[in-house]
Amino acid sequence: MFGKGNRHYRPMLELFPESARVERGELLVGGVGATELANRFGTPLYVFCEETIRARAREVREAAPQARVMWAAKSFPNVAILRLLAEEGIGALVASFGELELARAAGLGGEQLVVHGNAKSDEQLRAAADLGALVVLDAEGEAARAADALAAEDFGAQAPADWKHWLGLLRQHARELSMAPNLANASQELGRMAVACGDCHDLQRRSPNSVRVEPEPWRDPPEQFDERMFRHQLGAEQIWVGLILRSEDAYRSGTITLTRAPLAPPLREGEAIDPALHARIEEVRALAERARAARTHEDRGRVYGELIANCATCHTYTRPAP
Repeated sequence: MFGKGNRHYRPMLELFPESARVERGELLVGGVGATELANRFGTPLYVFCEETIRARAREVREAAPQARVMWAAKSFPNVAILRLLAEEGIGALVASFGELELARAAGLGGEQLVVHGNAKSDEQLRAAADLGALVVLDAEGEAARAADALAAEDFGAQAPADWKHWLGLLRQHARELSMAPNLANASQELGRMAVACGDCHDLQRRSPNSVRVEPEPWRDPPEQFDERMFRHQLGAEQIWVGLILRSEDAYRSGTITLTRAPLAPPLREGEAIDPALHARIEEVRALAERARAARTHEDRGRVYGELIANCATCHTYTRPAP
């Protein structure tokens, strides 16, 4: 198979897994000889080295510590490989119901999955909704089908009768949001959804068997993350949490964060801010003040929708700081 010694075959071994070496003319991978592997499993045979896979996975995670890294399951849909990569913090990009089921068998949860593909079945969309997985909309009409799949998951079947009104509203808003023709409509529907969530959670708290849901602790900004944008994101998240969990502290904190946060992007010396951008910034401040003054949940949800739409439009004027 090989001549004696590794040094003569070092250029070739660089193409092999990290554990590969040559001993007495025979290739070993992971300490197991090629002859033994062939005798045991037959040929042709694909051999995967755990040491190498883990090393490459860690390199990717270290290179992009803030990224959500996914491995395309179609490259080799295998439960053991999916499980191994999940242990290294890498999720799975699945393009078929079969790949989704393999990922579930490997123990991956919804937060570790991205479901994509332009031929998703209703069964696949329902399974993704059940897991809470992120779904990439790849084809016309998928948004409505995804909303229908979510509605088909009768997550209110075991709920008390007086909850079902709010659960029905939530499903309705989810469908309207998925079919919104533009950003303004989608943002307003998002605000209505937040109010419906808050109403349902408020009712749940009064149930004798309720489980109280509290806002998560606010995190510190990640390294190398724009502090200005982090404050914007934090403020919007706080308002959202305040709406859906009916947390007055979170809501007020979010409005204060947005009214006090620096909104203009960094400018070069002598550079003036774009007038259109300046107008949007002033609108964001005005909406943040309106959100702070709003008293009813409906008014708060309405202002939140306007705020999100305006923020998104404002970001079209910005560019990364040099």
